[in-house]
Amino acid sequence: AHPAAYEPDVAMTCNNLGLLLSDTGDPDGARRLYEEALELRRRLAAAHPAAYGPDLAKTCYCLGLLELDAGNPAAARPLFKEAEALWRRSPFAPDAEWAERAARMLARCDENTGKRKKWRK
Repeated sequence: AHPAAYEPDVAMTCNNLGLLLSDTGDPDGARRLYEEALELRRRLAAAHPAAYGPDLAKTCYCLGLLELDAGNPAAARPLFKEAEALWRRSPFAPDAEWAERAARMLARCDENTGKRKKWRK
């Protein structure tokens, strides 16, 4: 009788199914599930950032990878940027390693859009 109590589990399931669909060659299905997980996790993280921020970062990262693989670095960049920021704020040590991964993916986005070259000038 309390549907909101299940939102964290629904978000996790959507994210995990998105991973499965991405790995089995259904990027459109994966995108839909990641976007649903993203919506739920944004709402959860807004209410409880310490508890749900790292999970939101995971979904941002996964959707960012999907966008980058689809040749859309402009769509991937803000997702990696958000994931990095969330993981840098996390009090959990393993999240610092993930923040570095997100930063590397940001660099890949910049390489694919030519932004890195502009910054070097």
